[in-house]
Amino acid sequence: MLRVILTQSCGAHLQVASYGVGGHVKLPGPTQKQPNVYEFGTPYEFIHNQLKDKDEALYTRNGLLKMLQRNMAVKTAPEKWQYSRCAVLQLPRVPPSAHACQ
Repeated sequence: MLRVILTQSCGAHLQVASYGVGGHVKLPGPTQKQPNVYEFGTPYEFIHNQLKDKDEALYTRNGLLKMLQRNMAVKTAPEKWQYSRCAVLQLPRVPPSAHACQ
């Protein structure tokens, strides 16, 4: 997951955006070899309800349902970085002398 902090022009508030960078949204499943896989843009509410119907006890115990509820309060669905409208990502510059390989 990639998190980006975007500042507004007035400087008074920060907006935080989070994006996925893989091909799909992969969430823990009943085993490591059985993840729950969704397309980017699948609403968090749909994912939440589907996992609740599959195994409410499991996904409550591992915190996935609670995480999806928090996500629903922030935005509708997972977003893919490549599809975002964020034109420029500003990364801090690291001076050459700060590199570990000297």
